[in-house]
Amino acid sequence: MYGDFFKDGCMPRCQGDVVVEAIEGKLVQLLEYSGKGAPQLPASARTVKATLDAIIRNQGLKLQGVSSDTLDQAVAAIVKLAAI
Repeated sequence: MYGDFFKDGCMPRCQGDVVVEAIEGKLVQLLEYSGKGAPQLPASARTVKATLDAIIRNQGLKLQGVSSDTLDQAVAAIVKLAAI
């Protein structure tokens, strides 16, 4: 069975202003090394919470119920979208 990720309290709770300096430094280093310039967003917009929210915002389908029925419904929805 699939449950409701959000209603079941599975969403991790993050403080809104946490910036991981080691990751920030690696990002800057990688962009400079590849000739891409500076990051487009300020570090304050790339917090742990902002990153998690962006990932969650781009989810595709919500699976809930008996796994075989749920997957069949998800596949049908994807096929329907692809036919448009």
